[in-house]
Amino acid sequence: MAWFSDVPSASSFKGPLLVVEDLHVYYGQAHALQGISLSLSQGVLGVVGRNGGGKSTLLRIMAGAEAPDSGRVTTTGAAAVGYLGQADQLDEKL
Repeated sequence: MAWFSDVPSASSFKGPLLVVEDLHVYYGQAHALQGISLSLSQGVLGVVGRNGGGKSTLLRIMAGAEAPDSGRVTTTGAAAVGYLGQADQLDEKL
């Protein structure tokens, strides 16, 4: 799950908070994401699709947890992107 939280100056910011441009991701020979572009000016983004369709990959890239093979993601200082992965990761020190 990814979330976007606006800092106080975001309401006065004009333009997109997050821009995804021509993302491409390959896993071996498989093209997981092909030419994905979008912009988010305000609000919340929902990603819906079939299993294995690249939703989690897209969200990891938007959060900066993974790099695309090509393309780019840019955010303004008025946006924060976070990602909560699907797998449980326990701190072994606890």
